[in-house]
Amino acid sequence: MSTLSNRKDLNYHPKVLIIDIDETNAKLIAEILESENYRVQITINCQKALAHAQQHQPDLIILDSMIPSYNGLKVAQVLKNTPETKNIPIIITTDLDSYSAKQDFNNNTDEILIKPVNPIELLTRVNTMFKLKIYRDQLEIRKNIECNFTNKDGIVKTKSISSDTRNHFLLIEDNSTKKSLIFNMLNQEQFIVTLTNTGEQAIALVHNKLFDLIIINTVLPDMDGLDIYKIIKRIDLYQYIPIIFVSNTNDYQLKLACLEYGADDFFINPINNKEFIAKINLLLKKKTYTDQLYDNYQAAINSAIKDGLTNLFKRSYFIRCLDHEIKRTLRTMGCLSLMIIDIDNFKAINDHLGHLAGDAILYEFGKIILNNIRDIDQAARYGGEEFIILLPNTKKEKALLIAQRIQSALLEIPLPSNLPSILNKLTVSIGIAEFPCCATSSSELLNKADLMLYQAKKTGKNKVCL
Repeated sequence: MSTLSNRKDLNYHPKVLIIDIDETNAKLIAEILESENYRVQITINCQKALAHAQQHQPDLIILDSMIPSYNGLKVAQVLKNTPETKNIPIIITTDLDSYSAKQDFNNNTDEILIKPVNPIELLTRVNTMFKLKIYRDQLEIRKNIECNFTNKDGIVKTKSISSDTRNHFLLIEDNSTKKSLIFNMLNQEQFIVTLTNTGEQAIALVHNKLFDLIIINTVLPDMDGLDIYKIIKRIDLYQYIPIIFVSNTNDYQLKLACLEYGADDFFINPINNKEFIAKINLLLKKKTYTDQLYDNYQAAINSAIKDGLTNLFKRSYFIRCLDHEIKRTLRTMGCLSLMIIDIDNFKAINDHLGHLAGDAILYEFGKIILNNIRDIDQAARYGGEEFIILLPNTKKEKALLIAQRIQSALLEIPLPSNLPSILNKLTVSIGIAEFPCCATSSSELLNKADLMLYQAKKTGKNKVCL
């Protein structure tokens, strides 16, 4: 499924602020975004835009670089230096001549679009920026919570990513001249580059080494560049690794296909060196956020916030996450769902099989939960055989589908054949509640989900109530 079609499946409608004195251009961008369920606000006044951004906290800002009397890059600098708006992704729109003349696009910018803006490119970039915003918010929340835990419990904090670490790139190119040009360009920027001529060699390399960025020519001797991209993206560790395509021909349809599949950019030979390096630096900056989030998450696994048996969060940590997520949801006017799960007849299972077998079931169920939720979701062992899952930007109808997947997966855990008939298969009862439609606070949301769980238990177990 393409990146663009996934946008329509989201329940939350992100807010975009457009700052552009060109009314025609601003309206064109707004129409494209509104067709994909983004909520758009347009302004031509920079001072009003800054005030609006602080007050309404948009998910993304699209800013023209050449605003008269108040340079767009200065606006971006103010936004990035203001605590309330520093985490809002900024896309700068500019013409190619202005872009080539500027030296400071990278400093306060998350993405650059060359005018005239192509609708597919626009949506691809905006969708990517919205995902980045979610990761930034999650990083900030987890950093604050884990900081409290580390101060209280003496847990060692995660080391931040070093800014002087050299990045490792993989260049997949069979043309010796073009390969040499790109290699020298990257080498001048102090990047470490591994070279390969074929798709088969590239796939072998990515299975043995984690690169920070990959550059693929669209046509190679043994494979199509887009096919190589698809294979690499199936590898878990490469889900968030930036990939750039380079083409020898100006094939517009191929460019759209690559961007729709989620490629981070598409360049046509001969490459504009400045534009190419600027794009790479922006992609590495985005990668740093996801790396930091991943490192924070890994550090949490080895700390006191994790349940040792199930590898899920502990209840105390989860409640803090829930409180922070409630505040974020109120600020963004979004939604979230909460799911409480109880393993049916678990006491009887323990009585018949013993506590070691019961612990093994809890361990397997923890894995099932983790395998059926997203990276931004959070799950905890709520107590005994009860579990709880927080689903940001998710309505309860979508949460129901996740609950049903968990129920189905649970049936794969085998049980001994000599158990009473009531225990011949593992089942769970699940209660779901949504914020803010079903509750006005975290405690009320917990009570509502718990009430739905009680209803599921009372009406026969092995069901979901919402």
